[in-house]
Amino acid sequence: MFVPSDNSPSQLSPSPLRHNAFFMKPLSALLLVSISFLVTLTGLLSIPRYIIGALTTYLFNRSNILIEFLYPSALAKWGHLFLLRLTQKKNPSNVKTHSRTLETRYKLTSGVFVHAIPQFTDNIAYAIITPNLTASQLEVVIIDVGDAAAVHTELDMIATMHYNDLPWKIACVVSTHKHHDHTAGNGA
Repeated sequence: MFVPSDNSPSQLSPSPLRHNAFFMKPLSALLLVSISFLVTLTGLLSIPRYIIGALTTYLFNRSNILIEFLYPSALAKWGHLFLLRLTQKKNPSNVKTHSRTLETRYKLTSGVFVHAIPQFTDNIAYAIITPNLTASQLEVVIIDVGDAAAVHTELDMIATMHYNDLPWKIACVVSTHKHHDHTAGNGA
């Protein structure tokens, strides 16, 4: 037969506050009111964020007037190109070429070659060149002319290195998108 010792749980008396309805109901109500207050306060404090977000959504939407009308302007073009040239001057090792593009030539098909042309500090234009031997010149299609002077200089060096100094003629200019670092040299 089992006889409980003096330390067994059945011999311990419960705490006078534990499970006492007099203390538990007010503490539960206080806890519920505190949590409700904190949730309400958090909701109220986040209302300004929602209001500001709703009011400024139009300003930061990509279809807004600043992006659609200001970016294509001459002032935005000047600012964008100024910043690109400024960073280029701060890192003079990148001024001429930022990679070994002059030696690289990709053959697409017989008589059609692609050359990468570095411009600014991190952009590359592409020249698709077809030597027209009957006219004794190179016909060139340029893709993404951001800096016309850099493209002209590089085309001269490409003609000297790969095509026995044949003169070149730009037949077409293609822009992949309207950013100024891809379109600024289109008119030159």
